[in-house]
Parts: sequence; structure tokens; C-alpha cells
Amino acid sequence: MRQDADFLKEAAALKIDVTPVFAPQMKALVERALATPKPLAERLGKLMQ
Repeated sequence: MRQDADFLKEAAALKIDVTPVFAPQMKALVERALATPKPLAERLGKLMQ
């Protein structure tokens, strides 16, 4: 994926970060998201609709 020129060009045009995230980093992100208090998560969900 990181060597596909068309993919990288489209990602750049859409301003999408395609930097790989490794397992320890992903685990930390998921744990942080799961630690979000439910009322806050619900409020954020409503704001994003």
C-alpha cells in the first residue's frame, strides 16, 4: 500500500495520513478510547453526526 503511487496521490489529495501504526501504538489508542467516560463518548457521537 505504501508503494502504490496512485493510492498515495489520492491520499495526499484527500489529506489522509497513511503512516503505519504499529501494534503497541494501536493498543494504546484503543485503550485510551475505551477509557473515555460513556457520557462523553455519547456526546461526541452526537456532535459527529
